[in-house]
Amino acid sequence: MSTSANPPDLLLFEPVPQRRVRANGWSAEVQRAFIDGLARTGVVARAARSVGKSARSAYALRDRDGAQDFSRAWDQAMRCARDAALGAARDHLMAPERVPVLYRGRIVGWRERVNDRVLIAALRAIHARSAPPPALSLAEGAARAAERRREAAAERKRVQAIRFAEARHRYGAPALWPDDLREQYARLHGRASVRLNLSARGGAESPPRSAPPQVRGI
Repeated sequence: MSTSANPPDLLLFEPVPQRRVRANGWSAEVQRAFIDGLARTGVVARAARSVGKSARSAYALRDRDGAQDFSRAWDQAMRCARDAALGAARDHLMAPERVPVLYRGRIVGWRERVNDRVLIAALRAIHARSAPPPALSLAEGAARAAERRREAAAERKRVQAIRFAEARHRYGAPALWPDDLREQYARLHGRASVRLNLSARGGAESPPRSAPPQVRGI
């Protein structure tokens, strides 16, 4: 299929943000190459293979947070592929291929031949958009659930570190803020109440010491 009819802004979408930078991940360049392949072929599996990915991985990327623009580009690419396939099929039916009829080595006539592959490509492009995503196997589903549990545990650990640093700071002890947690603390508690100028070594000013909680004896 030709991409000449594709809109010029097809590849100007906002890529899906990546949690980790990986050499073989879905980088912005890979995402745009996938969308371009999808506009040319109209087949998710084929477009994914062209960038070294699987169709399941492409559907998973589309389901991530922040994939709204990528999803719109996906749908637009499928429409481009469908329109191109239908246009090719229409042109082919209006002007079918003429092949010679031979008899004893001589051309005795001509016949028109319709290429079924062109029509099949048109039908496939029409139905590819409505095809459901491939189902996950039990092993893949378990692996994905385990990954979500690991991410949740890591997030809980980070929040606990924030709470601990906050408690130290509240009672006048040096607040040993890990650099990668300062911004997250600001989001949780509001920037107006956050003292982000605390030194990682406790060298900055601290708020007035609060009285520690009273512990009653038995």
